[in-house]
Amino acid sequence: MKQTINIRRVVWLAAFGLLGLLLVMSVKDLKHRSLNRVNINIKPLQDGSLLLDEEALLLVVEREFGHRLNKIPIRKIDVGDLEKRLEKNVFVGEAEVYIDALKRIYIDVIQREPIVRVLDSNGKGFYLDFTGIKMPVSAQASPRVLVATGNVRELIRPQDNEKESGFSELFELVRKLNQDEMLKPLVEQLDVDQEGEIFLAPKIGDQKIIFGQAENIDDKLDRLKIFYKEGLPLEGWTKYKTINLSFDGQVVCGKA
Repeated sequence: MKQTINIRRVVWLAAFGLLGLLLVMSVKDLKHRSLNRVNINIKPLQDGSLLLDEEALLLVVEREFGHRLNKIPIRKIDVGDLEKRLEKNVFVGEAEVYIDALKRIYIDVIQREPIVRVLDSNGKGFYLDFTGIKMPVSAQASPRVLVATGNVRELIRPQDNEKESGFSELFELVRKLNQDEMLKPLVEQLDVDQEGEIFLAPKIGDQKIIFGQAENIDDKLDRLKIFYKEGLPLEGWTKYKTINLSFDGQVVCGKA
């Protein structure tokens, strides 16, 4: 009886040993082989736009490694390093990479979300994201975001270390317009003249919104929203040509 138990124990140990050996050999074999498939998922922007497509993303990898991704042995693919390399692309906000047991690599990308398109006095255009990172105009798409024109030097260099927020007042205005559920779909353009006076252009109606200097931002935006909610529905969208927010505590309108 004791001999039978010992034989069973030896058989089980041999089986586990063989299984372990097969697993080790399988892992080694996997690492020396190339990928079977490359799966890329790029999350669209809020308006459905893609600033880069799968081919553009694969070209980023090819430039970094010198080879197409499916030609690189799995053992040479460090997923953490690949994520960092992908995130060096200005259009990529976050990248997650993993490889499954069937030698398929998955690349999930969250795009950097632009909040404003800046057209400076030289006619050059670019985007800024919520943190002030500059992004070139994409050949793939033109996201529907606020457009800033005129004397927009503060937007080109939005960070101002003297302010507690870390951003210039003008850039804070852009951020607040982008965050406001009512004003974001309403305002389509921001223009700054040489004296720093700001003018907003709404998508609905022909009014010019005179914002004034980039100060008392929250108060001015609150007054604008109250006027749109309570004033315009009574007076009509075509009655006024200008909506002036530059006077403290008032909304001064000029008739069309």
